[in-house]
Amino acid sequence: MYHRDHIAGTVVDILSDLIWSEFELIGIQDPVIRNLYADSLEAIDPISTFPDLTREFLVLGRTVSSMIFDKQRGIFKDLICHDPSFIRLTPIPIQGFDPKIDLIPSPGMRDFVESEDPRDVDARKVLPEAYIEAVRMASGSGVGMSGSGLGQQSGGFGGHGGGFGGGGGGGDIGGIPLDPINTLFLPRKRFNNDYIGTSLYTRIITFWALEKALINATVTSARRRSRSVLHITAG
Repeated sequence: MYHRDHIAGTVVDILSDLIWSEFELIGIQDPVIRNLYADSLEAIDPISTFPDLTREFLVLGRTVSSMIFDKQRGIFKDLICHDPSFIRLTPIPIQGFDPKIDLIPSPGMRDFVESEDPRDVDARKVLPEAYIEAVRMASGSGVGMSGSGLGQQSGGFGGHGGGFGGGGGGGDIGGIPLDPINTLFLPRKRFNNDYIGTSLYTRIITFWALEKALINATVTSARRRSRSVLHITAG
């Protein structure tokens, strides 16, 4: 619908690009803390990154990302945006808690972390070692089955010096439990129990179906009229 409807797709593009522009931090009195936030925002570059997240938020109804923490500088330095198709969400039936989020490594990601291609090897240098190891574990025997968990790895992916997943293990085989501390989960919620999120396009599905049927019928009629005409003289 986003790619083919000239109105629905354009509306999402306008909403996604229009709301992000130059900004400055205000309200933080401590210059040290303000500099930490400023350095994080400069590294993440929200003006370039967030329009795509907004587009995903509106079209799919949710966006899931992991923030990479730089222990040396004490800031979040980058985002890893996850494909929602490879995210497993399990609700927690208590108000105020996000659902449990497990990352299922995609075939492309599994091939990437195991690739010996020099281009892939060079690209992997920007990723935390804990992230690469977590993907390898999930691709093999599973994550969190040993009880130690990925959250206890040193120099890892979490915001408190932990690993990629939540501390203490847990999680099903083949899934990487994402740590809520450094996971950016934004659902487009319409109801209190809508923990997954709802696409902006949900309300226009009926009109899209009617429009698609009308277009198909028009194309079919045009093709029939463009065929050659056979004249038969009888008698």
